[in-house]
Amino acid sequence: GIPFDPFLFSQEENKKGSKGIPSKGETKKKSLEPSSLSQPAREGEMAEEVAEDIASISFHMVIITLFAMGFVLEYLGPLLKPFFIALILYFLIHPITKWLSTYGIPKPLSYVVLVLLFLASILVLGFWVYKNVEFFKERFPYYQSRFSDLVDQIAHKTGYANPNGHFDWETYTLEPIVSVPAEKITTYIFGTLYDFLSGLVVVLLYLIFIILEAGQIPRRIEKAFLKKKARELIRIHQNIHQGIQKYIVVKTIISLGTGFTAALILYGFHQDFWLLWGILTFLFNFIPYIGSLIVSIFPIILAFLTSGFWIGGTIAILLIGNQFFWGNFLEPQMSGKHLDISPLVLLFMVAYWGWIWGVTGMILSVPFTVAIKIILENFEKTKPIAILLSND
Repeated sequence: GIPFDPFLFSQEENKKGSKGIPSKGETKKKSLEPSSLSQPAREGEMAEEVAEDIASISFHMVIITLFAMGFVLEYLGPLLKPFFIALILYFLIHPITKWLSTYGIPKPLSYVVLVLLFLASILVLGFWVYKNVEFFKERFPYYQSRFSDLVDQIAHKTGYANPNGHFDWETYTLEPIVSVPAEKITTYIFGTLYDFLSGLVVVLLYLIFIILEAGQIPRRIEKAFLKKKARELIRIHQNIHQGIQKYIVVKTIISLGTGFTAALILYGFHQDFWLLWGILTFLFNFIPYIGSLIVSIFPIILAFLTSGFWIGGTIAILLIGNQFFWGNFLEPQMSGKHLDISPLVLLFMVAYWGWIWGVTGMILSVPFTVAIKIILENFEKTKPIAILLSND
């Protein structure tokens, strides 16, 4: 037989031990290595890393998409702006036709009458603006003179007047402010008015076709999709319609009240262009937070120029108080929390759409945001985004 060698036996056992049972030091070392983690733990870490990468990519993609979409929409502005303005007008006149139908007036007749009234009011407004521009052209030298006198008084009190007691416009390179010809301003106003009236024809054409097509949308959805999907899409369509319509109706009532009160204040103090400022206040009040305040600056300046400090200051207080009363007190009472959108989000949307389409974009920004939020909150995957946009 083979002789027994104790030394050889011990070596064999050591080899087996090194391959089989690890030592305490090796056990501790292995326990600290990532490979020693359990399978669920490793999968959890990998999932967190992937989620962070996706979130980072998604954020950058959103920013890139917003800018890309902005440039595309700016390019398509002449085509899309009249359509969306017509859509807003439809949301405004649709509840009126429903109300008239309760008195037995057919909806088609109501639409025809309302569209004709809208067209007639625009023509009357255009003629009236033309007359006001002519009056402004006559009064403009007087406004320039009053402005120079007011600046001279301020310069005299603050030490910026020259030896003759006047403010030296040439020294401070501000002469163009008081030497703007009235013809340049009136030409700009007439050009803007012409562009507006030209675009109005396209808006009316869009409005007519929207009225004809609006009632057919639910029926087409039912034909295009399965029953369950069609019901869901019709529900979303109705929610968007009701949300935007409620906002526009409430905003129109508030804007009418704000504009009428502003015109009444200016008329009471015998200010020039009181009706024009009232109409502009009505229109700019559709721009959230800043619109009506911006348009109030101009009648306040004219009041200081033509009526002095005390009357100008009184008009300023009354106009700002008017904005606060209608916008911060009555509007929340009438609309409740139906928008439920963060003010920061609204300000961003106003700035974003203003960058794309100017004043028109600012006016359309809230209806767009309402529609986007309603769409997001009707799908499970996008509900978290809708919650982030909300004011809760």
